[in-house]
Amino acid sequence: MCDQPQPTGIYQAMAEILAEIPSIGKDNRNKDQGFQYRGIDDVYNALHPLLAKHKVFMAPTVLSRASEDRTTAKGGVIQCVTLSVEYRFFHADGSSISCTVMGEGRDTSDKATNKAMAVAHKYALLQTFCIPTEDIAQDDPDAETPEPVQPRQDARPQVMSGPVDFDKVRAELARMTTEEELQEYWKKVRVEKEHRHFNQLSRLFLDRRKEVAENREAPPAKPRPTSSIPNIIPADQVIAEFNACETITALYAAATRLAVPENHPEITAIREAFRARRKQIEGAGQKTQAA
Repeated sequence: MCDQPQPTGIYQAMAEILAEIPSIGKDNRNKDQGFQYRGIDDVYNALHPLLAKHKVFMAPTVLSRASEDRTTAKGGVIQCVTLSVEYRFFHADGSSISCTVMGEGRDTSDKATNKAMAVAHKYALLQTFCIPTEDIAQDDPDAETPEPVQPRQDARPQVMSGPVDFDKVRAELARMTTEEELQEYWKKVRVEKEHRHFNQLSRLFLDRRKEVAENREAPPAKPRPTSSIPNIIPADQVIAEFNACETITALYAAATRLAVPENHPEITAIREAFRARRKQIEGAGQKTQAA
């Protein structure tokens, strides 16, 4: 017996649909992001009469599905679904041809899969039949190559709000040795007068500013005596400098300047002296405020 020829009507039908299908404009607008797009209903309205005329229908098969719950900026939960879908186009004579597309959908209730299916179906039709818009160039991702640009940085300074890490602020101020650095830092943190810690932060800034001015006018410091261990400052000298500090900012500045290494033979005593002096200064400040 001779093999029966396989039906091939789907190929001619698809070609005829391709020749007859009109363009579909981007007449819908995304309200959230502001871009124009072609809706699934526009595609159905254009294609359904032609599919019926040429005796073509299609059936989907979901090949894979991935789902992930994500937290929104407002603290809600949104489900994100990604599908791989095979769409097979059938002709009345039994011949068929298929394509596989991806679809993604997001929803805060139970519609994420439905949205992913709609997206996959729309792009299967748009790409299979190469449906143009009124302006084809706008639909082509390669129509333009934008110039590379550097990420734009927000020129507006950030206003400090909420809790303040005073240890971090003191450490940052202690690293600054010029009036210009201090002014730039104050502009950057931009503490408003309404902030509940405005007075404390202002005092830290002014204390460090005064110390920088005094250091600029003071004569060069005499070389410090060194211990038998190279680059190790004697503990009694470090503790003496701590005890000479009258403000928390000055204390942190001294610690930064001295840069006592972790392998110092008397590091424990130095740390205890630092904490003790900080506690004394803070206690004196509280008494002054109470008075």
